[in-house]
Amino acid sequence: MNAKVPTHDSRTALLSAARYVFAEKGYEGTTVKELADRAGVNVSLVSYHFGGKEGLYKECILHIAEERIASMERLLEAPKNAEEFKLRLRLFAEEMTDVHCRELGLCIIVHRDVDLGNPIAVDIFKNVFHRLFEKFVAFMTAAELSGVTRKHPNPEILTSLIFGSLTSFLQAEKKREVLGRGSIHDAKFRAEFITAWLDLIWNGISAPDKESAP
Repeated sequence: MNAKVPTHDSRTALLSAARYVFAEKGYEGTTVKELADRAGVNVSLVSYHFGGKEGLYKECILHIAEERIASMERLLEAPKNAEEFKLRLRLFAEEMTDVHCRELGLCIIVHRDVDLGNPIAVDIFKNVFHRLFEKFVAFMTAAELSGVTRKHPNPEILTSLIFGSLTSFLQAEKKREVLGRGSIHDAKFRAEFITAWLDLIWNGISAPDKESAP
């Protein structure tokens, strides 16, 4: 065992390493040895703490998922008026952006591996992350019922468009980096993006007598 990493710290070291290795190489392309080497611990500790690679992969995603999802769900409580709706939507966008800044490796793992049909990632997505989408649908439905937003025949489609426009922009961070464009890690660029996103959403869905700048 690497003497520099005490046993009681090795679990945290493996979780931290897993986010980078799984994001870079994918679940199938990652070996237990690579995970242990990146964490600087004995390879046997992967089984000791997580029961193997699959267990570490699951815990890597779930480690912050439940906490962050619960936090964002609280932000999407039913709005009572237009100002509360816009505030909650802004706070949600700020939280989502912050998560992508701090946990880019985790976000890459989830988005990519769900698209690839990884059964472990799909199961976590359906049982954890999908709750956020359902909460957003309820948020949009409540806003419509309270007269804050205009009526829409299919709240799920509307939610998909709103949610998708935000997550797609955040997922494109690496592409912007390649092109030398603005980064969500830059506070000024991040604020400009969120304001532009809110303006676009609000002007597209606000009830006629509620229209005003976000």
